[in-house]
Amino acid sequence: MSTTFYAFGAYVSRGGGAVAGVLRRLGEFIYWSFEPVRPEVGVVFTGRHGGASEGPFATLNLAFHVGDEEGAVRRNRVTVYRHLNLEPADVVIAEQVHGAGVAVVDSRHAGVGALGLPELPDVDALVTAAPGLVLGGLFADCVPVYLYDPVRQAIGLIHAGWRGTAAGIAARAVGVMVRTFGTRPEDCLAIMGPAIGPCCYQVGNDVVEAFRPLLGAGDEPVMKLDGRGRWRLDLLLANRRWLLSAGLRERRIVGSGLCTACRTDLFFSHRASGGRTGRCGAFVWLAGGRR
Repeated sequence: MSTTFYAFGAYVSRGGGAVAGVLRRLGEFIYWSFEPVRPEVGVVFTGRHGGASEGPFATLNLAFHVGDEEGAVRRNRVTVYRHLNLEPADVVIAEQVHGAGVAVVDSRHAGVGALGLPELPDVDALVTAAPGLVLGGLFADCVPVYLYDPVRQAIGLIHAGWRGTAAGIAARAVGVMVRTFGTRPEDCLAIMGPAIGPCCYQVGNDVVEAFRPLLGAGDEPVMKLDGRGRWRLDLLLANRRWLLSAGLRERRIVGSGLCTACRTDLFFSHRASGGRTGRCGAFVWLAGGRR
């Protein structure tokens, strides 16, 4: 049984929406989870502790593509699945190419990428209505966006880096759920897990140009100049704007309140590490049909 050691009460932050979730510990294994009113869906984001990896990947790196020893990564994934009571044969993981591709997956995709490469190619977002299928992704600062439609019983997992965010991947994923499952956006809950915050995300001219069309949207800009004249990007706010544009209700978009670059004691951060680090795992599933 997991032990809660730090919890976040729900509140509303300026520009960022409601914040909720809980950090849990199983021995050295630490993870963030969100528990909606209904118990049918699982939402998890793993921390960096409790695994077998060493060096810059210490210790629970879940990514094969970062230069870590493959055997250690495989053992780490098995550890995570065991702690979360998930079967590798139920998991599907996307390749994540920092694009805006969305794939509809079902039981035919179960097991793809769960314990090794190849992963589902050329997509950064997965959606499904298959009970028991676990959607997985790998993160070290990019925004994990979890979607849950409690009416149609459909879910989604989005890997939203700056390129995907600029291209509106969050809104695209909602649109795919609307067309495929009959989802009504106003029914959906969107959860944004731990990710780099504007406090730590200084960006260059290429990113500024990509987000310039969003600068004037809403009361709070997605980019601001800091005291040194450098641009800082709020990826969570940008994704929230896309979700609102897709028809989600403001009160049904929540976040973790955790910056991965500030909290390298808990999570991997590509920006804080200088680019050489491991990856945390995001997982979401519909409980019905799980073994």
